[in-house]
Amino acid sequence: GLTVPDLPEPEVEPSKIARLERAIASKPRNYEVGLQLISIRLAQEAYEEGIFLTQRLLEYSDAPPEILYWQAEFYSRKGNAVESWLSFEAYAQTALNLQKQ
Repeated sequence: GLTVPDLPEPEVEPSKIARLERAIASKPRNYEVGLQLISIRLAQEAYEEGIFLTQRLLEYSDAPPEILYWQAEFYSRKGNAVESWLSFEAYAQTALNLQKQ
């Protein structure tokens, strides 16, 4: 019963990507920028960078649950089934608890 979370269209202009990277470095709890960078990392197939980004975003208790979903996706594309499953399970539990409330 869970749907795939939406992501913004990935930026292709290097100067915009650099600006987003600076924004997330200065304010790591900016989840809107984080989701934009996740979209870019998926498009670039930069899975290691995506995993690092999601780990940083998940350091905060108010991180949106879709970050867990995208972390699972990065691990899956990297071929790490165990970490992918753990991240997806955490996403499913969080999302289902939110739906019950």
